Amino acid sequence: MTLLFIAMVAGIVILQAEGDPLALARIGTKYSEGDANGSEGYDGQFVFFMARDLNPASVEKYLDVPAYRYQRVLLPLLAQIISVGNIKIIPWMILIINIMFHTSATWVLGRIFYRWGINRWYTLVYGCWVGFSLAIRLDLPEPVAFGLIVFALYTFLNNKPVITWILLGLALFAKEVTVVFVLAFLIHEVIKKQWRGAIGVIFIAIIPYILFQSWLWKQFGQFGIGSGGAMATPFEVIPYMGLLRIGKYSMFYLAMMMVVFGPAVVLPSIW
Repeated sequence: MTLLFIAMVAGIVILQAEGDPLALARIGTKYSEGDANGSEGYDGQFVFFMARDLNPASVEKYLDVPAYRYQRVLLPLLAQIISVGNIKIIPWMILIINIMFHTSATWVLGRIFYRWGINRWYTLVYGCWVGFSLAIRLDLPEPVAFGLIVFALYTFLNNKPVITWILLGLALFAKEVTVVFVLAFLIHEVIKKQWRGAIGVIFIAIIPYILFQSWLWKQFGQFGIGSGGAMATPFEVIPYMGLLRIGKYSMFYLAMMMVVFGPAVVLPSIW
């Protein structure tokens, strides 16, 4: 069901674009053509630009905030490797990778729920979640990042610590927000006094990412974490304030966001 839903979401966009999967990336002329007054596009365009050319020196001019975008290197790297340098099929590979990670993570989550005695139909909350469907529709790295977290949880429950540490480390290279889950694993191991596990998370998952952030500083002059991209917003202390601030720019857009995030996020989290 998840596969059918996600395929429909992406398929509609591709069909409307006369079969062009690059439409998912929403490429703007501001960064693709260097037109200061051009269209902004959306974040998926940076995934495509990096998958097309991962050389930091040459791709930098196509990125709004190079360190911030380049820290999410895993999806473009996978797309480039699988495409074997064929630029024409890179957009298809980005889509296929996202779908594969998302659907397989949904299936694995079902296995975890079954193990815990939870009805596996609840996995559709993950599989059909609006955030992931939009991420696949927009060529974003969330399906890969959180898929890796699901896989890490599964291997952790099956007593495969080394694989777990590697998966956690890879998740950081997919998207930096997964650091919350990596730290959760670390805290769990410390609380349980599983010192081998804690050391494994630190040395295999966290330290390589710290070194990568240091390289980003050397290459681009700033760290990736916290640097923010186009139209980035600061961390909010007051719950839901990031959502409510949208009303400052457009009450109509806020209303549209509440249609989606009201029942999907706000009401369930208050409940």
